[in-house]
Amino acid sequence: MSRRRALLLLGAVGLAGGWYLLSSSGSSQVRRELEAAAKTVSAGSASGDERQRDSVALLRRMLADGGRVVLAGDGALDGPQLEARLGQWLRAHPSAVVTVEGVGLRDQGATTIAEGELGVSDSQAGDLHRVRRRFSAELERGSRGWVLRRGFIGEPLTEEPEPRP
Repeated sequence: MSRRRALLLLGAVGLAGGWYLLSSSGSSQVRRELEAAAKTVSAGSASGDERQRDSVALLRRMLADGGRVVLAGDGALDGPQLEARLGQWLRAHPSAVVTVEGVGLRDQGATTIAEGELGVSDSQAGDLHRVRRRFSAELERGSRGWVLRRGFIGEPLTEEPEPRP
């Protein structure tokens, strides 16, 4: 193999390796941000008022201009509607713990699609009595970091444990 071909091959391998590292670090950053968001809205992250303030501030930072989230049963909600709905939920569930589970990511150039499940327990993380909901989110890298362009949170899946007959 000529020296030129060897250098081209090494360059191609280096570019591929660099692309892989950048894309995987982007994926791990998306996962970390989703997990941090779940922790922010969970009980124990702060007192009731601080938790609500921090959660609304997080929503404002993460929601892209014109971004919408479809909540099963509520339809598509924009920023102010989501803030109001989040405030209602936080007041109704003061001890709820939210987890993000089984997140799969698909890189689509300028955007990343995240899909997984939200686990919501009224007492603690990993509680047997929790409700799971499927979610998907289209995230876009912007000047504020990853922002949510579109999202979907589905109907509750089978409760754990299943109710007795």
